[in-house]
Amino acid sequence: MGRSILTGDNIDGIGAALSKRLAALGFEVHCCGNSFPALAEECRNIAPDGLLFFLYRESDELYRFAEKMTREFPDTELFAISYFRSLSVKLKLYECGVKHFIVMPATLCELSCYIYEVLIPKDDRLFLTDVITFVEAKGMQRFTQGFLYLCLAIEVCIEKPEILSDITGSLYPYIAKKMNTTAANVERALRHFSDMAAVRNVVFDDYSGKLPMKNSELIKSAAREFYREHRSDKEEK
Repeated sequence: MGRSILTGDNIDGIGAALSKRLAALGFEVHCCGNSFPALAEECRNIAPDGLLFFLYRESDELYRFAEKMTREFPDTELFAISYFRSLSVKLKLYECGVKHFIVMPATLCELSCYIYEVLIPKDDRLFLTDVITFVEAKGMQRFTQGFLYLCLAIEVCIEKPEILSDITGSLYPYIAKKMNTTAANVERALRHFSDMAAVRNVVFDDYSGKLPMKNSELIKSAAREFYREHRSDKEEK
């Protein structure tokens, strides 16, 4: 894929955590301090495809920085992650060339998926994008804890069906390594996702058993339904 992104690291560590998510999606990720001079200097060194920075207040320095980055790097997409909501700031930044203004709170999954869809041409997107669309279409939202883990589980199960025979020993550790977390966190997040799916009465592959589904039932039924729909779409094309 070969796309690069520079993220500023903020005081609560969201930038660093987001960098890990983006790296898992295949980006070449660079991270530096969130100060405008540091970001500008690093941009000159690497000329990234995307630049992400965090906002805490309005300032003239902010607009000068945005104009300068747009002028010096016209092919770089600028993402402003704001901790305050302001239509006037959003419009001013847009005039300066910042097309993406995201107001917190937003989950790491929402942020990483949004950035992925902006920076990666549709024809070059990973198989994972189709899985994300599939799970959303079932009625589950990206900010649900465990959403991205389920999507990754479906992707892996389609590519390596044998892993379904060892979900605890192989699948959880595989996802954990990819997302820089622990297998226990993956299992817990998927259990939470299953609970939320039960609340919304969302099931996969016409599952008719007891709700909430066990993690293994959730993963297997979701992978079966996605495979069936994806295969049908390919055959129609």
